[in-house]
Amino acid sequence: MLSLIQDNSLIEKKELLSQFESSYKLMESDCLIGIGALGNLNKENMIFITIKQEYQGNGYGEKFFDMLLEESKKIGYSELYISIDENDIRLIRIVNKFDAKYLTKSNRNCKYVIEISK
Repeated sequence: MLSLIQDNSLIEKKELLSQFESSYKLMESDCLIGIGALGNLNKENMIFITIKQEYQGNGYGEKFFDMLLEESKKIGYSELYISIDENDIRLIRIVNKFDAKYLTKSNRNCKYVIEISK
């Protein structure tokens, strides 16, 4: 059974997450499947998500993304921004399932926004 666990100690441990306000672990039993984060960076509500390589391609990313969207609703976000490497086809497919709108591209990073319904 999948569970979403808020663990803000990840913010302190992972430099990549240091600018986010909330961090989460996706767990199945005692196995860490992935980590994610939500926060307001440069006046934009951002989402970060990563799945451990050995669990990729099994649907965890979409489930985790959906769980983080639900968390963002609880926080009160009306939209979420995400920056994705142009070669990360799996994550691009996931965000497109949630009706993400492509905004811009800078270097290799594509920026998307997802409107959150209340």
